[in-house]
Amino acid sequence: MDNKIISGISKSSMKASEEQSINTTLVSAATLLAQAVIAKGIDLDAFLAQLGIRPDEYNDPNGRIPVPLMQRAWRLAVEWSGDECFGLGLADVVQPAALHGIGLSMISSNSLREAIERVVCYQRFLSTAFKISLNPEGDRYRIDFSTERFRATPDPASIDGTLAVFVEMSRITAGSTVRPVHVNLQRKSPATCATRYRHYFGCPVTFSSPNNQILFDRETFDRPLPTANPDLARINDQVVIEYLQRFDPQTLSARLRTLIIDALPGGTISEESIVQRLNMSLRSLQRQLKNERTSYKEILAGTRRQLAQEYLTNSERQIIEIGYMLGFSEPSNFSRAFKRWTGQSPQQFRETSREQTQIHPSQI
Repeated sequence: MDNKIISGISKSSMKASEEQSINTTLVSAATLLAQAVIAKGIDLDAFLAQLGIRPDEYNDPNGRIPVPLMQRAWRLAVEWSGDECFGLGLADVVQPAALHGIGLSMISSNSLREAIERVVCYQRFLSTAFKISLNPEGDRYRIDFSTERFRATPDPASIDGTLAVFVEMSRITAGSTVRPVHVNLQRKSPATCATRYRHYFGCPVTFSSPNNQILFDRETFDRPLPTANPDLARINDQVVIEYLQRFDPQTLSARLRTLIIDALPGGTISEESIVQRLNMSLRSLQRQLKNERTSYKEILAGTRRQLAQEYLTNSERQIIEIGYMLGFSEPSNFSRAFKRWTGQSPQQFRETSREQTQIHPSQI
């Protein structure tokens, strides 16, 4: 395998586990809530004092806040503002720098799809509580915001705020006219301000839904962006990666991913062969991965997908060779798996990636 590609994937692969005893949120992202509080005319010092927080505790943009404390802050913000739809107000104050390296990587991406893939890949940088996934669905892309990692049901305002920031960053990245085609929210319809949701998102909104989701049309997601700057995006990716290496300790899922990358060129790969290299039982592997909120199957698929995208974008290897390098015995199996991951065939993905780089040759 190409050492440069392997190194990049090994470093940037997300550790999807929940190894910390308490979920945390990045301070610079949490300051958005404080700005929204000020915008409502609330005394910020009194607000922080009510939560038992000293203002100087949040001067470090690389610091982290316990999610339970953030949830208390959301509830207090709704109570003091008297606004059931307080969370939507975060869209008015968000700027790329508020999301640290991820925000700056987003606006430098080749497409909105690539920008969202970065958020999915590095999501634990922003918060260890949410589990965000990007899924192709016919002529649409569906972004799921699972709350399964929360130890208690999150306040609806925190979900509103997360989705509002997500859509606003999509507009900053791809243009102010960007609109989802549908938004699903698990929360009940607010009694006093339900119409504000459709007004902000610019699309139908379904309340009391089984899941929190945003759906975009494929054309919007795959459209090349005139602001793309791959070099700048990679620089900010590295900032995020280095932060995660300090913040997120090595986990079983990370070790497993490294072993999978090493074993893939050998062809057949199985849980049984991996546990032998880990010197542990299959049951112990499955139990520990379950504690980290992931599985062998999920890690294998994610590693293959990331490597496949890197090879198709950054190498001249034939597609049939890439499939074999990723442990697929038949080219058709690789093509089916890749289309399931991305909604495109390997050839379509390669052509789209090359078209995007050809549009901005001065920035490559």
